[in-house]
Amino acid sequence: MKKIYIFISFLILIFQALNISAQTKLDINNATLKEIQALKIFTTKQSEEIYNFILEKGGLQNIYELSAIPNIDAKLINELKDKITIYPKKTDAAEYSYNVMQTIKNLIDEENLPINIVDYLEDLAVNPLNINKADFNDLAMIPNLPPQDIAAVLRHIKKNGEIKSMRQLSGARDLSSFGYRTLKNYITFSDQIRAEYTKPSFIYKQKFLIDTVDEPSYRLMHRLRINYKNYQFGILNEKDRSERLDDSLLKYSIELKNIFNLDKIILGHFKISQGWGLALDTTDGMETEYKEDSLFSTRQLRRINGLFSDLTTTELFSFHGLALQKKYNNFTIYTYYSSDKKDGILNADGSVNYYYYSNTRDKNYYNNFREDVVGGYLKYQLPIDGLEGSHIAIGGYRMEYDKEFRPDTITLFPNNTMVPDPDYLKLFRGKTRIIQNADFQLIWRRFGLFGEIAHLARGGSAHNLGGRYDSNNGNYLILWRNYNTSYDNPYARGFGEGYGRFDATILSYDYKYRMIDLNGDNITDYYNLSNSQTMKSECGYYLQAQQIRFSRFFRITQMYYDNWDYYRYVSSTNSAPRVNNDRMQGEIEIQPFLNFAFRLKHKLQRKNKNHETKSTTNESTIRFINRLTEVSDLNIEYKYAKNENITGGKTDGNLYSVDFDYKFSSKFSMKTGIGLWKTDGMSMWNIDDDKIDFMDGNGFKYYLAMTNYLSDNLQLKFFFKQKFTDNELSTRYTYKYIDGGQIRILDYADNNTIIKTYINWRF
Repeated sequence: MKKIYIFISFLILIFQALNISAQTKLDINNATLKEIQALKIFTTKQSEEIYNFILEKGGLQNIYELSAIPNIDAKLINELKDKITIYPKKTDAAEYSYNVMQTIKNLIDEENLPINIVDYLEDLAVNPLNINKADFNDLAMIPNLPPQDIAAVLRHIKKNGEIKSMRQLSGARDLSSFGYRTLKNYITFSDQIRAEYTKPSFIYKQKFLIDTVDEPSYRLMHRLRINYKNYQFGILNEKDRSERLDDSLLKYSIELKNIFNLDKIILGHFKISQGWGLALDTTDGMETEYKEDSLFSTRQLRRINGLFSDLTTTELFSFHGLALQKKYNNFTIYTYYSSDKKDGILNADGSVNYYYYSNTRDKNYYNNFREDVVGGYLKYQLPIDGLEGSHIAIGGYRMEYDKEFRPDTITLFPNNTMVPDPDYLKLFRGKTRIIQNADFQLIWRRFGLFGEIAHLARGGSAHNLGGRYDSNNGNYLILWRNYNTSYDNPYARGFGEGYGRFDATILSYDYKYRMIDLNGDNITDYYNLSNSQTMKSECGYYLQAQQIRFSRFFRITQMYYDNWDYYRYVSSTNSAPRVNNDRMQGEIEIQPFLNFAFRLKHKLQRKNKNHETKSTTNESTIRFINRLTEVSDLNIEYKYAKNENITGGKTDGNLYSVDFDYKFSSKFSMKTGIGLWKTDGMSMWNIDDDKIDFMDGNGFKYYLAMTNYLSDNLQLKFFFKQKFTDNELSTRYTYKYIDGGQIRILDYADNNTIIKTYINWRF
């Protein structure tokens, strides 16, 4: 009951705060389109015209300038006077621009942006991209921008000449309204380099985190980028929670552009992405200054190809050496060499069992073998009118190891048991691994077709083929994929069910083989093997539709259906059957009023449908989105989920959460939230401060995040969270034996406190 009182009191405090903000005037020069619409003075078209007018002029000097816009008369201007204020239009650097940073954070939630893309977007706000000189690859770096819209812009420039205004851009044939809204945040129409950009720019970021999980520990990250004209230098140092300072991660990169007749040279740590992720993609790590977990998301539908400096905290999948990029006419060439030591699980004879998957360094696994990589990629843009943005490409690379790979489960299980699981037995063996690939993309008007094939020498293959259609009334996509069990490539990131190669196999953490010896060293070996962040073998198809608007009040934000098979080991006398799974999800948004909307989402997931371990999960969410004032937002969410398995076992969970955003000024903002949950053996999740939080048992949490742009050059952020969890029975710490016996720990309670601070400093 006490928790309920706290929950109600929290809501009362929020609504009291709203009364204080009621009289706040809108800074129209720096307002978003939604903020202008929220004034309820103008029609949707008039609001868009005002927003574009301010954008093109670079800000209003006085309110009467709006009279130059058709359909904006003196009556509307007089009505507007008491609701707005006019300050100079901000030209802050991206890292310190509130609106840009909010956009980036939203994109991180939607697409799990890697940190190199965040850097790119931040730099664009300092030095916007001249759309008239940009090529397809430049524009493709902008997240959420459909390739058909990029092609539409390029086609318009080729046919009609340079684009000189937002109004001309909006008139480009086949450019969707969604594409226009995405582009306008990052582009300009001429070379408008800020004066300070021609001087050395130092960008320093620090993150400090204290976490009381298990035992008090801290994480510290320092990151420095120096930009000067066509040169960039970066260095990163990071200590994980359980690491010693002398085991901390150190990365550096030197990037040179337009030198020695090359477009880009990177010396040090770098990332590279080619094709559709089947052969090579090391750019999709989720680590940013907003999210702590350096994971790899294979449910990634869109790929950003290119060569980038690597200043992420990802420790396993990084390259270190020299990389070159050159464009010549319609060709783009990448070539690279990497030599780096990798963490690995070793067998008793010194050979490598497999990669070690953890961001926490352990001297038992740290730098256990060397990996040398040499490769290249050639991309050809088709110079055909009407097919702008279309390409064909080929690539390949060779990995050499100083120790032989020899997967052997006897290392993992001390009873000398060889686990006959095909996902494990078909892993790569030897000292040389060769990957080859070919990919393509065809774009015509608003239609797109794409695909890739990748092959491991003396191993298996991976294929995908997809098509998409983007329009003003929705985006549609279909994708087929087929990844062989014997395609063992640690750098493959094709779209799929998950990043765990051994998920739902005999080697997964929930199978009877887990942790045979509670006191043996094999526990850590096994755990890190079972969490392998490599692409899983599977075959399936995926259908998706997004942003389908039926009226101003109703739209389908997203719906998809995914159906996939994988092979699952049964016994040594029974061949591995194909196991079928599917997942479907739909979300609708109803917006009866301009400042209020609610979203209804339902997900149905059926795992192992034709197997003895089949289960069904249903998850329903209702979310209320309230734009209470020009400076405050209130979001309320309720989530219910349940799971049923073939044996009749049932689990369920309920989650209630409230989040409140308040923008005190263009420099200072606050976000706070509270959550209550009650589960019966099922984990719930939501997002607080742009990080996914998982909750089990029964619990209560609250958090506070504050962001302060002290100046154009300095941003501070503080985050505090307390989380209280009571578990009737822990499944997280259940240890299982090969004979089916098990030991379960007693009831437990967690009190977890997290404190994070961020410093972003440009000088």
